[in-house]
Amino acid sequence: MKPRTLVWVGTAFAVLSLGLPWRSIEGTPAYLTAGYYTNYCDYDGFCTSTYTPGDFIPGLAGGSYAGTGSVARFFIAGAIALALIGGVHLGSRRSLRWAAYVGVAGVLLYVTYGLMGGLLAMAGASVCFWLASRRTAPGEAERGG
Repeated sequence: MKPRTLVWVGTAFAVLSLGLPWRSIEGTPAYLTAGYYTNYCDYDGFCTSTYTPGDFIPGLAGGSYAGTGSVARFFIAGAIALALIGGVHLGSRRSLRWAAYVGVAGVLLYVTYGLMGGLLAMAGASVCFWLASRRTAPGEAERGG
């Protein structure tokens, strides 16, 4: 596969990773705190009690967070910019390698949450960028091709 084609395939993977989930969070159920009684007595010995109900603590909805809603979007945008500007436009091997490194950094940031679709798509994009850097001729930027 030609380096330019690999860059475009990697870019497609990176853009796809923006829409796929990068991490999943379990929901927290809502609960009601316990209420309490308070007794009041006056000097005549007359006592009353008052009940104070508990508070409702709303839970948090769980779900998955896509690449557009996570910190990974900065790594994705950086890798795409390096690959398209440096790799396709300028033909720089170094820029393609850095695009792969930035993509891997984004993947490593989220690997503790488990392997999800966005993470795997960005890993594929990084592999494509790295392969494109290996297949780009060393002086291609100077030759203009």
